[in-house]
Amino acid sequence: MPKASDPRPADLQASSSSFDASIYEQANVHDVYENIARHFSSTRYKPWPLIPRFLSTLPPGSVGADLGCGNGKYLPLFSTLAGQGGDHDNEDGLQGGHLISLGMDRSTNLVSLAQHNFLDDARKQGNQLPSSIAHQRRNEVAVGDALLSNYRTASLDYALSIATIHHFSTPARRVASIAELIRIIRPVPRSSLPSSAAPPASEERGEQGEEGRGPGLQNCSTGRFLVFVWALEQRGESRRKFDENGQPGEGDERQDLLVPWVLKSPGQAPQPDSGEEKVHQRYYHVFKSGELEDLVREAALSFPHLRIHREVSGWERGNWYGVWQCIDETR
Repeated sequence: MPKASDPRPADLQASSSSFDASIYEQANVHDVYENIARHFSSTRYKPWPLIPRFLSTLPPGSVGADLGCGNGKYLPLFSTLAGQGGDHDNEDGLQGGHLISLGMDRSTNLVSLAQHNFLDDARKQGNQLPSSIAHQRRNEVAVGDALLSNYRTASLDYALSIATIHHFSTPARRVASIAELIRIIRPVPRSSLPSSAAPPASEERGEQGEEGRGPGLQNCSTGRFLVFVWALEQRGESRRKFDENGQPGEGDERQDLLVPWVLKSPGQAPQPDSGEEKVHQRYYHVFKSGELEDLVREAALSFPHLRIHREVSGWERGNWYGVWQCIDETR
């Protein structure tokens, strides 16, 4: 018998003339995160290892943005805003701040948590900071849309999109979300790259990288963005039950899902049908192998003067990820 926590098909009916993706996402993504924000944040405090590894390769003084920052757990990584309070460690990227990451999310409740979310304090106090710390340490955050961030074009050194793009319910909106990352990035001139780093003009964009390995990030440069999305191919390494056999299904019906969030009453262990828990359904499009690279390749077509060079991509812990660099071919 299926559990309340098991994913189920979303039945989008996206081909219907009456389907409105923005309304669907408001009900099945944005409203849900507003309702579960504090409970969700309490479970999201440890960074995925590849994100601090990527940030560590950026030059000192770089300024970037996390579009869809959620509770802001990545904002203090290597941040000059984190200060020197609390316990710092290299693994989490809290030592030797040299960046500023701006945070943006559609959820007002998550943004309010992200404002004061510094990982060392969050571990100890569950994001409930003393006022003396809260007034001294703040992340730069704002409410906004990952499809139209309002950051200036070509103004930022790097961008993150972590577990966000899979919430867009149509291919066109997923492409637009990648295009927004490219738009806000300040591309590096081709002439500034070492000859060994500049990709050849004949390079095939979107080529699939190695799977199941950490990224060999060697590029200490700006003009780059990192994307993480949930994978259809879970390979038995996650509690997510999308594809237990590790083989993609035919068509999109297995990729468009409603994934439950069981919101329990504080301090209680609800019994089935006790009324002490509520299930919120979140929409996800889970990605097949190569789909993220194809998405970036399609978004890149809107920027003919740029080469969107794949630095690395692959599969990690039930997610597809990739790092790309925006290179201005005219300079």
